[in-house]
Amino acid sequence: MMSKREVDQTPKEFINNNHNNISMFMNRKIAATLSRALMKISIRGGAGQEEMRRFSSAKGKQGMQLVFLGTSAALPTISRNTSCIALRHGITTYLFDCGEGSYRQLQKTPFRICKINKIFITHMHGDHVMGVPGFLCSIGRTLIKYNQPIEVYGPQGLRDWLRASLQACFGRVESKYMVHELVLKEDKSLARVATQSSAKNEHEDELPGEDIICSGDGLWHVCKDNNLEVKAGILQHNVPCWGYVVEEQIGRSNLEQILDSEPRCNMEHVALQKTDISSISRSEKEKLSNILGLNKRSRKVVILGDTCDSRSLLVAAKDADVLVHEATIVREHDVPESILRTHSSSRMAGEFAKAINAKFLILTHFSGYILGRDTVLVDLVNEAKNASGKDIVIAAKDFLTVRVL
Repeated sequence: MMSKREVDQTPKEFINNNHNNISMFMNRKIAATLSRALMKISIRGGAGQEEMRRFSSAKGKQGMQLVFLGTSAALPTISRNTSCIALRHGITTYLFDCGEGSYRQLQKTPFRICKINKIFITHMHGDHVMGVPGFLCSIGRTLIKYNQPIEVYGPQGLRDWLRASLQACFGRVESKYMVHELVLKEDKSLARVATQSSAKNEHEDELPGEDIICSGDGLWHVCKDNNLEVKAGILQHNVPCWGYVVEEQIGRSNLEQILDSEPRCNMEHVALQKTDISSISRSEKEKLSNILGLNKRSRKVVILGDTCDSRSLLVAAKDADVLVHEATIVREHDVPESILRTHSSSRMAGEFAKAINAKFLILTHFSGYILGRDTVLVDLVNEAKNASGKDIVIAAKDFLTVRVL
């Protein structure tokens, strides 16, 4: 049995200083697995990397992982592409926004393009959508052999814009595609219905999509499968803009379930022999689970579009494991009021992270002003830290990889 002193220690201290106590319960292979489980997020690259050395390196390809494919606002720069984030969960990959050049950026990552079947657009500004037509045409050639259409979610107007863009350049999406629009107000007019499935308007490779309206809880319930649920909330910007909340459908297993489970292709479970844990009592398993922090809720990632006010997501985004927030404004006192009403500073991002009790804040969507000014990024990170009251804040750069364990 563990002593009271061991129980009072933090999980990290327990692993580092009392490894033998864990070995009393299980072999070293199990102990190493649980040690890695404690490191919830690991980082490769990106400003603020020094603060993240406490996290273990992540070389595996499974689990929940974010890769930033574009972190620039408005225009691409030499080192930053326009907005695009890939989120992989097991064998599924979602794309959030798709600025110009996103397909090429994705080819530089270990992600398998054929696993992307959903794209989520925050708003209809060019730096967030210009890459979608080309992306559909390119990925469509890959997905056709899987007989799997691509689903695109986004604001009203996305469906017509994609049709016009693809038709104007004679673009084909061989795997087929469908567009689901987040509408601010339900419109059953003939003109509106015609945009959904009329043979006169639709592209030859388009399948009928849905109109998604706001639910009674003030959120758009975008999609849901056995692994993930995606909700959206309206943000304050100069055009209709949404933020997305992605949450696991199945809570994290407790220690006993992990030890008893078999490995699965889309989850990081370890196959362990029954004889290794046969001597552990139920109460000891529960106590060790609490110490190691394994009895926790599902993981949650929040990805916001351009915003100066995200209060609609205060409840849905609560206790997020990762918050991705724009930080376009560098110096609040130097920008016009019109910009302050459409974008956020790192201070505003930190304040929202504090309001939702986010565990980890990642700043993105940087203006061209920071090009070649590394000290400015450091200042932005520190400003967000002060506002959020937490040290785990970094400024994203292209190909930053964040793994949520």
